Amino acid sequence: MITEAPVKPASEEEALRRTRSGLDTQELLAAWKLEKDLPVAGLNREERLYRHYTRYNWERFTRVTALYTPTSALVEAVRGIEGPMTWLFLTENWCADAAYSLPVVLAAAEAHGDTTVRYLLRDANLDVMERYLTGSARSIPILAAFDHEGNEVLRWGPKPRALAHHRATLVASGADGRAVSAGTIAWYDDDGWLEVEKELTVALGELAKD
Repeated sequence: MITEAPVKPASEEEALRRTRSGLDTQELLAAWKLEKDLPVAGLNREERLYRHYTRYNWERFTRVTALYTPTSALVEAVRGIEGPMTWLFLTENWCADAAYSLPVVLAAAEAHGDTTVRYLLRDANLDVMERYLTGSARSIPILAAFDHEGNEVLRWGPKPRALAHHRATLVASGADGRAVSAGTIAWYDDDGWLEVEKELTVALGELAKD
């Protein structure tokens, strides 16, 4: 059995440095669109599966983006934060939670007006991922916000608490992994992704008070 060597978590300073050199939104979306359109011929079963995830998630992201208008509560919360910010969104194109969450994150950043969003892909930045573990799991997406002085002032992710509770209920009922995954997508498609906005509204509002 092959054991993965331990990865030392990145420091706050290194996470910010890496974030500043990360992909911008245009670059992320261009790479995502390119990847989803690549042929699946020649891929093994796992690679083919992840390619399909990437395609489905593009559809989810574009659908939610078209549907979503930020509430006045979110806009008011984020506009109460003074000074420029840099946001890290740690992600992968195959991650459904990221596809549903990103439209809300982008709308919040746009509403603030002085926020730069940058993206790091998890599997190419495991030391940064180690800084943002959920328990011992490398769960994504993770949103981390840095203020104008380079201090990390907010973390969110990898999924809304209401979804985590829903998944726990499914597991407790005896649902297998496939059923839990299907239940997760059904939850998001029933406007569950709006829970992302609710949680970010609270978190950003608290940040504005500091």
